[in-house]
Amino acid sequence: MTFYPLFMLAIISLIVLLWYESMRFREFVIAICRKKCREYDLQLLDQTVTLSKISLTGNLLNGVTREYRFEVSSNGTDRLKGYIQIQGRYLVSLQIENTDGLTIIYPERPVMLN
Repeated sequence: MTFYPLFMLAIISLIVLLWYESMRFREFVIAICRKKCREYDLQLLDQTVTLSKISLTGNLLNGVTREYRFEVSSNGTDRLKGYIQIQGRYLVSLQIENTDGLTIIYPERPVMLN
């Protein structure tokens, strides 16, 4: 009896699981960005949210760090860059360019996300 079909099924299942997890986190990040953009009177350009980096950390509880890039607009015509870093279920940082060239940074320390 060969284990090749079971091995291939396991590999395909793992790929599907990773893809699903990635899509779930992307939607999660979009929701966070929308909320913060409303606070700063900015418009999130949804289709610009992309995963830019994923890495493993030494912490078993929050073992994966994801970094996303996105763009926002303050008046509908400009495009300002943004960056968000999530570690497990914690928001580590959120940075958004301002029209003055400044960066809005949130939070001061990691915040647990619901």
